[in-house]
Amino acid sequence: MNDVEININRTKDEELMVFRDTFDRLYGKLYNFSSYYIDNKEEAKEVVQDVFLKLWEGTYDILALDKEKKLDSLLFTMTKNKCLDILKHRKVEQRFSDDKKDEYLRSSINEHALSDDSSLELLISKDIEQAIKKAIMELPESVRETFIMSRYHGLTYKEIASKQYISEKTVEYRISYALKELRVKLSPYCYMVLILLYR
Repeated sequence: MNDVEININRTKDEELMVFRDTFDRLYGKLYNFSSYYIDNKEEAKEVVQDVFLKLWEGTYDILALDKEKKLDSLLFTMTKNKCLDILKHRKVEQRFSDDKKDEYLRSSINEHALSDDSSLELLISKDIEQAIKKAIMELPESVRETFIMSRYHGLTYKEIASKQYISEKTVEYRISYALKELRVKLSPYCYMVLILLYR
């Protein structure tokens, strides 16, 4: 075995070590981040597994990304984009029926929370985007802060409870309360969302 082969093998070993360490360190966080938005535990697991598979099998320089402290942000971005793809695909598959209103609304809110650029304007009107922001701002302050930490910052219930000095049960209650209030406040927009999406 020559020096080149030794260096290649050493690099691969180092890369695998970084990959395994990153997987162990971020799997839970990425799973929580994904499951909040797509609301399906099995799909959330598949999303995270797919993201790590793409990282390993792709052309990414894992060692360089880790050294430059860019690996974590890359994985969260890949996860976010995968969740957006799933939410958009769900909307294509959904039908016009009253019993789907909550699902339409949840997808719209979650997609809005995940989008960090102007691409959302291609899917829903400015009126609906503003309605979502307004509805969130009208939530009680404590509920609003908890909801934003969860849906916009991707924190786990445990992390939120620690930051706000409350129990995880209280966090769960506040998230449930927020979703119920938003469902009521934004229900008039459900069919408008559909019209915009299918026009």
